[in-house]
Amino acid sequence: MLQRLQQGLRAKGWRVVTPPETQASIVTVACAQAAQLAPRLDPRKIVVTLRGNHARVSPSVYNDMDDVEAFLEAFGAA
Repeated sequence: MLQRLQQGLRAKGWRVVTPPETQASIVTVACAQAAQLAPRLDPRKIVVTLRGNHARVSPSVYNDMDDVEAFLEAFGAA
């Protein structure tokens, strides 16, 4: 899931801060106005951490690839 998440975000033009080889379950994305992403995510009940110029996504055992795809669709292009 993490590889697909990173790959999908990069394909949409986002700058992923988390190194591709990381084993951590968090993916951090740089975005100038992270708070402006909430209207894209909230209606779909997608919860991420939005702080300053970064968004942190942390898929867990409760998520699956469908959730990752739904997130990528909602997050949109950079």
